[in-house]
Amino acid sequence: MTYALLINLNIYYFIACDHAHFGENCSYACHCINGVSCDPVFGNCPDDLCATGWTQSNCSVACNLDMFGKNCSSRCHCLLGARCDKSSGLCPGNLCAPGWTESNCSVACDHGLFGNNCSFPCRCLHGKRCDHISGHCPNDQCSPGWTLRNCSTACKSGFYGQSCAMDCHCDTCHHVTGSCVESLQCHDGYNMDNGFCTPHERTTLNVVGVVCGCLAAVVTIIGITLLTVYYKRRQLHSAKCHTKLSTPDQKETRFNKGFDHSDRANDGKNVFVQEKAEVASKNVSLLLSGNENLVLCDYNDYYSFKTLGSGIKIHELWGYIHEKCQSGSTFFEEEFKKFRSGLIHKHDVASSEENKGKTRYKQMYAYDHNRVPLTKEIDGDSEYINASYIHGFEKANKFIASQGPTEKNLDDFWRMIWQQNVDKIVMLTNLIEMGTMKCLQYWPDELNGVCKYGRIDVKYVDVEEMFDYNIRTFTIKKGHDARIVTQLHFKSWPDKGVPDTAWCLVDFWRAVNTQEEHPSPILVHCRCWANWNIYCSRQSYFTSAN
Repeated sequence: MTYALLINLNIYYFIACDHAHFGENCSYACHCINGVSCDPVFGNCPDDLCATGWTQSNCSVACNLDMFGKNCSSRCHCLLGARCDKSSGLCPGNLCAPGWTESNCSVACDHGLFGNNCSFPCRCLHGKRCDHISGHCPNDQCSPGWTLRNCSTACKSGFYGQSCAMDCHCDTCHHVTGSCVESLQCHDGYNMDNGFCTPHERTTLNVVGVVCGCLAAVVTIIGITLLTVYYKRRQLHSAKCHTKLSTPDQKETRFNKGFDHSDRANDGKNVFVQEKAEVASKNVSLLLSGNENLVLCDYNDYYSFKTLGSGIKIHELWGYIHEKCQSGSTFFEEEFKKFRSGLIHKHDVASSEENKGKTRYKQMYAYDHNRVPLTKEIDGDSEYINASYIHGFEKANKFIASQGPTEKNLDDFWRMIWQQNVDKIVMLTNLIEMGTMKCLQYWPDELNGVCKYGRIDVKYVDVEEMFDYNIRTFTIKKGHDARIVTQLHFKSWPDKGVPDTAWCLVDFWRAVNTQEEHPSPILVHCRCWANWNIYCSRQSYFTSAN
């Protein structure tokens, strides 16, 4: 029991205060943590621990309008600077200031988002973080197709690309790829070619002429230099080398060792060279048809002769194809039969009893040598998913080819995306084709919706809808880490068929390649995937086209 001392007419009265008050006439309320009693005279709390929302030595001062929590140490960010609840930090109407989120508006937008309700995607060059309030990008550098300081405005009509500096040469084009499919015609001097406006042939020839002229000059200079070096070396060795040449009808180049003399003729000079040369000897002899031996001087040179297969010149390709497609010709059918079919590599992990159910179709397994292994994060996690690495041009493991997710592997699908640091998904199937479900939707239904897949939260941030494809932006979050993932969804591939025209595929391919390049793999999926030589022609087309 605590007391307050009152003096009245020289008579001393002691009036008891309850545990929640202090001071003269017990007129001040205590604000100690957990409701404990404060000092009856001064109101100080034990260990100076105030209740949330209060501060100062006797815990009698409420937090400022933008502060809340224990010792008023947290800051809230309410819309238009409104006061938040001093205990919980809740803003009136749960309305946060731009750039802030969560129930008490104290958490900045995730990486890649900004503005009111964190609902606007950042579009900074190379995926860099923008200011979570204004959306301004570092050095005001936007992704291709976007402009202004917060990179929220598409290029004006007729321009596209980085800093909107590239001319489409048509009235209306796609601001990212430069496709002119919505325009009726190109500007003067340009022709429509697969949805893009390209220069007339005359202009192209002029450019080619200039380039060829420059190249010819460079080649001439190099040729003169090489000839000069050649003759100087020849003069240096003339004292050692004694030559006696005739004009033979046939020459044979013979090496002292390292050859298995299987010869192949070259129609131009009838020079016979071995096809499988390992290493050349220093001593080279030239056997002439007139039984005259010529011994050349020793050189410390390395010789590597490879027989090149006959190819098809580009300007002859169309005629070659047209010839092989003549009525009655089975050339391409016979060529196709030469491809190996079936499972041709080990696939023990995929075909094990515990993993068989994770494959959409029978006998469509990921090979052991190039499958994508998952890291187990908790007990019960699987390390198998039906996905394989595919090499790209001059880049190993450029792609991950995967089957579309099913209910059994939906969480593993997003776990793979997180572990492989995938930032770009290429989807080559529709969710439903010909009335049949082909792929399970693996993102939220509504914009700004959030779904949880295993331990990963996926937020649907933005969508750009084109005629043949959509570009969706997701924010994926695991713990305190957040990333941006872009999905490019091609919609115009008919079930059991091919697109009517090639330009839509070219446009889509350019859209994919216009996105910033990252070292992480590009995830490509249709409804199924097994291996390069077995099935999904859509994935095979896309990866081989790249």
